Amino acid sequence: MNQTSSNLPTGTVTFFFSDIEGSTSLWEAHPEGMRTALARHDELLRTAVTANHGSVIKITGDGVMAAFASYSTALMAALDAQRALQDEQWLSIAPDKIRVRVGLHTGEAELRAGDYYGTAVNRAARIMDIGHGGQILLSGATARFVQTALVSGGLPDDISLLDLGEHRLRGLNRPAHIFQAQAAGAPRDFPPLRTGELRRGNLPTPLTSFVGRERELAAIRQLLRETRLLTLTGSGGTGKTRLSLEAGRHIESSYDHGVWLTELAPLNDGALVPTAVAALFDLHEQPGLSIMESLTDYMRGKKLLLILDNCEHLVAACARLAAELLPAAPQLTILASSREGLGVPGETTFHVPTMGIPTRDIISRDDLAQFEAVRLFVARARDAKPGFELTGENAGAVGQIVQRLDGIPLAIELAAARIKLLSPEQIAARLDDRFRLLTGGSRTALPRQQTLRALIDWSYDLLDEDERWFLRQMSVFSGGWTLEAAEYVVEVKNLRGSGQHADTVHFHSENIAGLDALDLLASLINKSLVRIDDAASDLLGDETHYFFLETIRQYARDRLFEAGEGSRAHDVHFQYFLQMADANYDGSSLALSYGARAGLLEGHLENLRAALDWGEGSDPATAIDLLRYLSPLWTMHGLGVELLHRAETLLETLAQLPPAGEEEMNRRRRARAFALGIFAMASGTTGGSKEAYTAAEEAEAIFRGDGSLPGSLADILFWKAIIGIEISRSDDYDAAREAYEIGLQLNDPVLQQVGLIAMARWALVRGDIATASDHLAVARRSRVRHEIPILITYQAYAESMTARASGDFDAAQRVLAEGAQALRRAHHRLFANIIDSEIGHTLRQTGDLAGAVEIYRATILEWQDLGHRAAVANQLECFAFIALAEEHMERAARLFGAAEALRDTLSSDMTPEEGKVYDAGVAGLRAVMEPGTLKGAWQAGRGMNMDTAVAYALGDGEDDGR
Repeated sequence: MNQTSSNLPTGTVTFFFSDIEGSTSLWEAHPEGMRTALARHDELLRTAVTANHGSVIKITGDGVMAAFASYSTALMAALDAQRALQDEQWLSIAPDKIRVRVGLHTGEAELRAGDYYGTAVNRAARIMDIGHGGQILLSGATARFVQTALVSGGLPDDISLLDLGEHRLRGLNRPAHIFQAQAAGAPRDFPPLRTGELRRGNLPTPLTSFVGRERELAAIRQLLRETRLLTLTGSGGTGKTRLSLEAGRHIESSYDHGVWLTELAPLNDGALVPTAVAALFDLHEQPGLSIMESLTDYMRGKKLLLILDNCEHLVAACARLAAELLPAAPQLTILASSREGLGVPGETTFHVPTMGIPTRDIISRDDLAQFEAVRLFVARARDAKPGFELTGENAGAVGQIVQRLDGIPLAIELAAARIKLLSPEQIAARLDDRFRLLTGGSRTALPRQQTLRALIDWSYDLLDEDERWFLRQMSVFSGGWTLEAAEYVVEVKNLRGSGQHADTVHFHSENIAGLDALDLLASLINKSLVRIDDAASDLLGDETHYFFLETIRQYARDRLFEAGEGSRAHDVHFQYFLQMADANYDGSSLALSYGARAGLLEGHLENLRAALDWGEGSDPATAIDLLRYLSPLWTMHGLGVELLHRAETLLETLAQLPPAGEEEMNRRRRARAFALGIFAMASGTTGGSKEAYTAAEEAEAIFRGDGSLPGSLADILFWKAIIGIEISRSDDYDAAREAYEIGLQLNDPVLQQVGLIAMARWALVRGDIATASDHLAVARRSRVRHEIPILITYQAYAESMTARASGDFDAAQRVLAEGAQALRRAHHRLFANIIDSEIGHTLRQTGDLAGAVEIYRATILEWQDLGHRAAVANQLECFAFIALAEEHMERAARLFGAAEALRDTLSSDMTPEEGKVYDAGVAGLRAVMEPGTLKGAWQAGRGMNMDTAVAYALGDGEDDGR
């Protein structure tokens, strides 16, 4: 019968469920006896309930459902019923057959029309289901109240609770902590509870394969043995969640009470974090207990791994949770994932790196397949398009995709999803617009994981306004930056905000009130948006180098221009590197100051290129200043071809500017002279040309007209003299002498030395070996203290040529060996190759053909890589000379033809010295070869492009005609 009283308890209610164990079989065996027994059973149960202030809600066939306002009265009713049933003399059926089990649970439920509804009711019924006749079972919620009452003396002393552990309840997702109530004289020993195997945790079953990360998994497993709070940090999309879950699966058996995942991403209020964790274990607020206290009590005796996933937007709340739970629950371990650490004492952080990616020079299928980023792409591509394979044809594109996506797992998975529509080559070609391309995420994933842009939006939105501003500004740095650069950017903002002039900022200026670069950097590093580049920092000495992953940088650049800050940020970037380059410039295109800051300059080649790119379009005259300051550095790194191209571009851009006032036009005229000088210098180090000589003449005229730049005039006179030799121009001995004399006037030892070297070169062209030797002896005695690569090179070159002209090849080799050693100390690629080539020439001229070939095989490839086409032509001619000496005439003819065709494309003539050797070699060839055969081989050589000709010279091309 149903209870209809309006006085039923509400709020927190303790529910009482009972039934007779095995009642179905008893009805089958004793139908008449059961009718009598059941009536007496109902009477005893009703009496026990009502005597303890409970309400019978319904009689359920062979059981009772009752409700109590107090957990203690519910327990006393269960114990009274147990004793009454045990003492009853059952006449109609054997006494030991009527065995009743009881389940108690305390919680909130909805009262409607005299009945209760809700999870608390269901849980009480399920607890009863797992018991045995004569057994009283309590949920953990009820047991906590009972334990408190037992301690305070609110219940009889003969009552105790036996902890039966956690058990799975039929139809309910989460396990329940079960206790058995015991009193004096009541049965205590029962079989195991009727539950299936308990699933110890709630880790989801993965739907995709787990790829790579073997080292990270091993490290995490080891750390979890050593620490009780481990936080996996890293930028968005690096796979922190998947790694946490995989680690949990690997070590699940180590935790008696399982591994439990709390997904925090859907929460937007830190106050809900304890509630979300408590919900895993079906814990609710109880009278007099907060949810955090209930959770702490529950965890106290558990050996359990709790995974807190996506903590970054709730860091403070997660930190408080860990700080309260860990001391109270000594066997609890927490594994968190976040963009930054929680900052709790005892925490260990583990930075999750992006996946291993191949370098650009690795393109073979087998080599690429070893990298986990490539393996992930292939695995996810197969999910999207069964049958997809990494092949020799698509391997290069796949390698490019994972490289440009920085090895970020989520970005790689989004790219692989596009394989249904696009080939790897098409995907790679569209990565410049990656945020539009990579939008094909799973519909079941979190919204921020469905597109690459949304992923980074999540991190960006968690930043404060100053952090967002800083992130945007630093995106203009290409390849990274130093703390000094960050301070410059911030100081410009602080100065502008205070009304001061931003163009007065200089390095290490005293920080003023406002933003602090170090704090901003530290914050973005902690949030896994900025990284430290240890390799670049090593190059820069004691300067730490910071950088963005390219995907983060592109996102920040998009945000920069969306905010209308792009031009301003690029102007600041340009000014910073203009000041840096100026600080390293010693006033000459011939030398680079190797002061304390030179390493920083060398470590910023990509930034310097980016600054030049911006300056070319915004202020070409000032960009020419920057290029002038950098020209020694560019030359040192063998970037003469790039230097030529940039000088040409700036000259064209400068010429297209509209007319301006007299002062501005004078500035442009001077800038033009410097650009012409750079063009001449770059040409002088890459083979020389008639155009470069003409440029030097025009620059000379401007500098003479100006009169205020004697050092620059001396520079251009030196290059004019050197280029004149390269292109067999009329005698420029006087230009070399004037450069020397200006050096004397300015007391500039560099200009003095290069003037003497150029004079010696022209004396040698004239055939005056004695005068050349005299000039070089003076130059050697007056050599500047610091080893300047260009001086080392030209001095060694001129001295070796003079020694060879006088027949002293041993002296030539000795001088060249000294120069090569000095240049290797200076790490000067271009000039080192010049000297190595000269060593090869000397070996060839002394008859050591094998030694010369060994040198040439290395130097021709270096010239090819440097883009020095005139030098490649000369080396092809050297291979031809060796072929002549070895009597491989057809091979020699082909090599001469290939060199001639290459020189024709450059309008590059030989030096007088080179011309003499060349003329003798060709004459010897014509003397021994039939004219038709010679012409055919020569034309075959002319038909080769440079790469084919180099391969042929190295013996890697077609039949060499031997």
